[in-house]
Amino acid sequence: MEEERRNTTYEDEKFPGLVGIDEDEDEQRTSSTQLVKCEQIAEAATTQLQEANEAMRAATKAAKAATETAQRMEREMNAWKEFMMKKFDSSTFVSHSHHYDDDLDDQSLDED
Repeated sequence: MEEERRNTTYEDEKFPGLVGIDEDEDEQRTSSTQLVKCEQIAEAATTQLQEANEAMRAATKAAKAATETAQRMEREMNAWKEFMMKKFDSSTFVSHSHHYDDDLDDQSLDED
């Protein structure tokens, strides 16, 4: 009994019917505060998710553009190779070393 008296306040002793009301209000305030914090956290998480989605869309768009550019460059390079192969057809192409060898042969004949 003595222990119970130490845990009570003057208001508890003066108005015994109101014991626990303040505690209920405190619990409600705490719950309300926690609910507000949870809502703020959820709102911040939603905002971050939206920003991440926007960044992902931008990255996807950039990757698609880069892929298209790489494919276009590859097509252009293949067309250039084909053009060069046709322009310098091996049957009409004469190496410089062939002419050089002929010149040497002519010089060696002149020396005799």
